[in-house]
Amino acid sequence: MPTAEFVACLLIFSSDRAENLQARDYEEPYAPRDVDAEQVLALALAMREAGRIKPLLVCTREGGLHREAMSHKLPVIAVGGMHTPLALLKLWLWQRRQVNLLIQTVGESAVSFGRFVQYRRKKGTAILAHAFFLRSPSEECCNSKALWAADKIFCGSEGIRRRLIEAAPAILEDRFVLLAPGVSLGHEPAFTPESSAESPETPESIPAESVLVETSLTETFGGERHFIFGMGCGLVPQSGALAAVRAMAAMWQRSDLPPWEVRITGSGPRFTEVLDEAVRLGVASRLCLFCDQCTPDFLAACHAWLAPGTSPEELPEALWSGFAAHLPVICSKSPLHVERLVGHDVVIMVEPDNPQILAMAMIALVTSPALRQDLAERTAALDGTWGLERMTGEACRFFSIWFEDVKTRATTEKKKGANRHEV
Repeated sequence: MPTAEFVACLLIFSSDRAENLQARDYEEPYAPRDVDAEQVLALALAMREAGRIKPLLVCTREGGLHREAMSHKLPVIAVGGMHTPLALLKLWLWQRRQVNLLIQTVGESAVSFGRFVQYRRKKGTAILAHAFFLRSPSEECCNSKALWAADKIFCGSEGIRRRLIEAAPAILEDRFVLLAPGVSLGHEPAFTPESSAESPETPESIPAESVLVETSLTETFGGERHFIFGMGCGLVPQSGALAAVRAMAAMWQRSDLPPWEVRITGSGPRFTEVLDEAVRLGVASRLCLFCDQCTPDFLAACHAWLAPGTSPEELPEALWSGFAAHLPVICSKSPLHVERLVGHDVVIMVEPDNPQILAMAMIALVTSPALRQDLAERTAALDGTWGLERMTGEACRFFSIWFEDVKTRATTEKKKGANRHEV
């Protein structure tokens, strides 16, 4: 940070809205809490690593973030509810010792608590910033004073930023800062593009105990090798899974293709719907549906990645997993994908919900080793653009700029006060 003294940061994350994912109405846009928690943890670790910012987490007791923070020995105030008296006392004693304070909330449930802390600080000694990485705040939150009390608001996508601008009272648009969430897959890219005309060797199968449907996982199709398309987060609304299954039916009509299959991982309410559609179209033997998997292991078995979804609140790994593993990627021309990949010609982009076009792209990958190699080499150029390190680096850069502005304003006010005193 540009200031000589340490600057403290209060990171507030509440998972009250999605305490039990199994009990949620899956007709709502799917935005699991662990994605936001992952961003919070990454921010705290980056601040501690930089050594110039002192982070303190406020989070739900015994939640996933609490356990992770404790394992990393991060300072935490754990609460059962955001107004626990003992937690408030601990927080009050901590924050009053800080000359300057950054209050960073993540998610809608933490907004009011961030404002609560800011309200008790001396004016000019705290910066309040909210972050919405996956979904826009509700109409109720947009009508609250707590939201618009923020000095800055991080928006995970252009769609979220537009939604907030439309809901904002008469304030400057420079309060809204684009900051896409990062993803950590916990592995090094292990994909080697194929240079021969033959399809890749069949990889080792994923452990059977984690498989929900396993119709072609270990089958070698008469001893021939086969090509594997992978897809993540495929059992939630707007994932594009049905389009992928229908594209499989179009591919099935081609008798000149080497053996292939599609593997879809993830949790959600559409398992039966996707499986029934595959059975109806006669391609169930080439489809594997999995529950949530260890992403590195799942990626190691794939030769291409599908991201046909259209949700504006899509989980980061639905697209970025393929790039992380240097796989050739086919994705839809959804506004979110176009935004994420602006300026990068690294994928085959297809029209959303168009199985025929998707099938043509999948056939092109299966039959063209040169195309696979070219796309895989292009995805390697995106290293560093999708990770949590990129997200935390950008966030800390913004924090530095904001605190420099605060320092400048404080110096200016001090000079004005001195001049008035002389007069």
